[in-house]
Amino acid sequence: MRAFPHFKQRWGWNLLWLQALLALAAVSVRPVAHHYIVFSEPARLLWSGQSPYGAIFSYGAGGFHYSPACAMLFFAPFAYFPERVGQFLYLSASLLIFAFGLTRWIRALKTELHWDFFSSPYRHLVCLMVASELVGSVLATKLEIAMLGLLFLCGAWLMERSRPVASGFLLFFLVTWKFQPLPVWGLVAVALARDRKALKTFLLGGLFLASPLCLLPFPFWSWHDSTVVWHDWLFHLSTYARNGWLDPIYQHLYVPLLRLVGVSVPFAYAQAVSVAVGISCAIAVFRLKSEQRQLQNLEKLLFAISLGSGYVVLFSPLSQSNAYLWYSPVLFGWVYFAEKNRVNKTAVWVALCAVFILVSLAYSDLCPRFLYHWLYPRGLKAVGGLLAVGMLCLSAFKTNAPKNA
Repeated sequence: MRAFPHFKQRWGWNLLWLQALLALAAVSVRPVAHHYIVFSEPARLLWSGQSPYGAIFSYGAGGFHYSPACAMLFFAPFAYFPERVGQFLYLSASLLIFAFGLTRWIRALKTELHWDFFSSPYRHLVCLMVASELVGSVLATKLEIAMLGLLFLCGAWLMERSRPVASGFLLFFLVTWKFQPLPVWGLVAVALARDRKALKTFLLGGLFLASPLCLLPFPFWSWHDSTVVWHDWLFHLSTYARNGWLDPIYQHLYVPLLRLVGVSVPFAYAQAVSVAVGISCAIAVFRLKSEQRQLQNLEKLLFAISLGSGYVVLFSPLSQSNAYLWYSPVLFGWVYFAEKNRVNKTAVWVALCAVFILVSLAYSDLCPRFLYHWLYPRGLKAVGGLLAVGMLCLSAFKTNAPKNA
């Protein structure tokens, strides 16, 4: 009976991992996912000295436009197993990384910011919101599971001020896989701007230790063959950025929102607006202040990681995808600042429920087809993400008037 109060306090947390394990079991009996093939076969091709760019893989899967380092490093250990076994090991490793990183992140919030997530009144709903996206990511065999786990671990190290060089290396290491975490890395650097020693060690780990990994496969191939692969990668990346990156942002973020206010923004302005929003995010991180000066740098780090993750979701193809797991740090930052700055609880509950409905009902592997055809064109998932980021910023910058004596 003693275990019951513990279960009652953490039933949302326990349900999160139960759903993840059930999703892993479901994937294990399904045919091998195309998304896994898109990474595992390029890993074998690259290590055998062949270019994967423009190739069509097994089961008709294709469209590899990620960096050579992405396939050659993380996916290589799993690529040489039989497909089902490799996929299971890859997802199991990803979930272990995510669980370890998230646990360390929550512990750092408690020890450094003196905020116990498991005592928060919103903890169960936040766990359910993360679970809904984690299940979709597992079913789609997304790389984002491992990436978010490493991001949480990096955030914990930064808050604990224990491994600044390793933090910079780890976060930029993710950038060598995909460029999506680059805004998070940049905002973290802005958050560290007033602490020159921490900033120098963070940049050392990223720019000088992790960035050489971008040069793969040059150390293993001839200069000519490596140059050909890099040319193929940059060509496919530029094509994807133009057709597969900016177009979804415009269609799923700008068009639905601007339609509500009757304003039209030409597609040519999409990139400029994204850059302007990114600069605004950097200014917001730099200007954030805390009532407790000893916590100011830590709160800036939390805000930078949360806001950067929200930017990654909204200003990338993830705005409508089943890789929406990236918005998990937004929820932790939002709830922390809402409690610290005593934001109206009713408003927080209503906003959290609205985000949950908009995000979880929109396109994912769990979404029924008839709902997909109605929800997807309206960009409701992006609207939910925008609401979450907006509430994060409002909660972080809310000031409380002093009480009358």
